[in-house]
Amino acid sequence: MGISLLTMSFGSALMALGSHFAFKQKEPTVPQFLGLIACLELTLCLIWRNNQELKILGFINLVLTFNLCYFAVLGSSIAIYRIFFHPLRKYPGPVLGKLSKFHFSYICGTGNSHRYLEALHRKHGDIVRCGPNELSFIDPEDVTFIHGAQSFKLRRGPWYDGNPGRAGHNTLVMASTRNVENHKMRRRIWDKAFTANALKVYESRIIRLTDRLIKHCESKSGSIIDVSGEVDHFSFDIMGDLGFGEDFGMIEGTNKESLKWAGLLHSYMRMLSIIRPVPWFKELYKWLPIDRERKRNGLEFVRFTAKRFETRYQRGQEAGGDIFEYLLQPDPKSGIQLNKSQVAEEAIVVVVGGSDTSSICMTFAFYYLLLNAEKHKKAQAEVDSLWDGTTELDGQQLVPARAPYLNAVINESLRLAEPDPNGNQRSTPKGGAVVNGKIIPEFTQLSIHKWTMQRDERNFTRALEFIPERWIDEERERYGLHSHNIKGYIPFGAGVYSCVGKPLALLEMRLFMARFMRKLELEPAPSYDLERYPLEVTSSLTLMKTSLPVLVRKRTL
Repeated sequence: MGISLLTMSFGSALMALGSHFAFKQKEPTVPQFLGLIACLELTLCLIWRNNQELKILGFINLVLTFNLCYFAVLGSSIAIYRIFFHPLRKYPGPVLGKLSKFHFSYICGTGNSHRYLEALHRKHGDIVRCGPNELSFIDPEDVTFIHGAQSFKLRRGPWYDGNPGRAGHNTLVMASTRNVENHKMRRRIWDKAFTANALKVYESRIIRLTDRLIKHCESKSGSIIDVSGEVDHFSFDIMGDLGFGEDFGMIEGTNKESLKWAGLLHSYMRMLSIIRPVPWFKELYKWLPIDRERKRNGLEFVRFTAKRFETRYQRGQEAGGDIFEYLLQPDPKSGIQLNKSQVAEEAIVVVVGGSDTSSICMTFAFYYLLLNAEKHKKAQAEVDSLWDGTTELDGQQLVPARAPYLNAVINESLRLAEPDPNGNQRSTPKGGAVVNGKIIPEFTQLSIHKWTMQRDERNFTRALEFIPERWIDEERERYGLHSHNIKGYIPFGAGVYSCVGKPLALLEMRLFMARFMRKLELEPAPSYDLERYPLEVTSSLTLMKTSLPVLVRKRTL
């Protein structure tokens, strides 16, 4: 044989080390990596062609030896580098996490990513290396450097490229674009949908759908209902009405297609949570014969959403009174107007942001009040003092200054059950960045683990207890709640990428909670152990709720 297997193994090892060195400088895309492998295989074919002594079996042996050696050395080199020589090697974390982000993808697939990261922080401290090139933080003093006023050098990380339905850096949806200027432009368009004037228009529609759900629940007075499911249906109808100009008939269960659509949302979210930690894998994920049911459900959810948008788009801007009225208008600064396909891209943001997150908070608010009868009565007493149940009730009557305990219940529910528990990834620029005095290497991914930070005893006294009084100054002192670090409370995010829909979410939650508690009485279902509910809740991109059975009664005052 003209070429010995030893020589081929040595050459293969050198190529593997060279590949690793090149990959460190610039990580290849899937097509680029496959192109490199194809070139290597082609080189082997040329060697075979020019070596007359090499028979077919010898050639096969040569190819197998080359590839086995190449991938073994490449994998070993990457593993050794990531554990012993990587710039983040001094930060503690799980070995599997240091080796590959596929480890965290697996954790996300179990639905326990929020608890997993919390356990890592409890074990290792305020900074944990949760990926080969990623750090998770929980110190409130770090928030301003990662998300706040001093984070201007940081950009969204590659996690945002990981949607299988979108094309990497070409993703220009406001909620996930990594293009700073595009985000600014789209954010200005979105901001118009949440001004005081816009909220005033939405208010009467929130009240109408809230009263529809109350009437629906009154018809079941004295029976067991799933309050989690009922709140989901309400939130979806609110999202439909305010986002697409018509509710989807979910409160009364009249639209079976909408019920199916809502069910597909969780499959879509779970798919994203698994793929986004490894964004380069999304192209392979679409084509490999794996996870077929979840992929099918995710694509069906996208199709349902596109169908809803098309119906709304055909009515045009003059339909008015909903979020898409504003998205169809030009940017007030640049005059740029989104075309149809660009506005359609935002439809999924409307669905997820407009339904899932607020329903999580309201469901957990009911859950915690059911666990704490005294606090439930206190919240009801405040609502009763503000509204007689018949006259008009608007959002201004429920602001913190006028309804402090109601807002405290909402704040405390958001603190303990953070709807978006696992943080929002940022990336350091070339040259690195300084985070609260700590030098972080360039192109490192950073995030604040909100779930852990907001449940940390150092930030909030008796952090794992539901104590709305901590949000009222005079009550906080009376309860001996000495630690109350609001820097460690960011349920709507912080900085330029904070939640654009925060004003609407708060208005919706205040109106819904007040009217619901005034009209209805909830009691724990006799056969259900309330303590187990949080243990059954999982997480994808957001918390994934489960059924919460309660006994509902119409209040008689």
